[in-house]
Amino acid sequence: MTAPSPEASKASWRAWARGLAPVPADVASAVSGHVTDFVRATGGFVLGYQPLSDEVPLDLSPDAVAVLDADGALLLDGPDGPVDAADVDIVLVPARAFDRHGYRLGRGGGHYDRLLPTLRPGVPVVGVACAARIVGRLPREPHDVPMTHLATEEGVAELDS
Repeated sequence: MTAPSPEASKASWRAWARGLAPVPADVASAVSGHVTDFVRATGGFVLGYQPLSDEVPLDLSPDAVAVLDADGALLLDGPDGPVDAADVDIVLVPARAFDRHGYRLGRGGGHYDRLLPTLRPGVPVVGVACAARIVGRLPREPHDVPMTHLATEEGVAELDS
């Protein structure tokens, strides 16, 4: 299936992404391994996610991870109790697709659009997807916040700011 042009609407891009194949188990495992290595090397409190059917499932230690649930509610209960978004050290972000500049195509609910600007400066924001969901350029809106890194089965790459 051919990807829409960068000028196409986000709705067109979402329709395209819904037609992509699910993430194969071996690819998901490779992505998860790279993310785990990145998290161990970076350290700190990780904000992860509960994967939907087209998102990469991650195998991270549950005592180091808070999650953004499928409804977008921030479940920030860390190993020592409630955690504020300002205390998050790494954010792992799923999406229907990312572009090579770190912009994401979400589901249209705006959950990450509201969360990401509340993080303290310098927090790594890692887009997590298989390489088949990385495209040249996605449509953008002024409130979109780019990822600082992209994690695929090829590894975790820091993006130019």
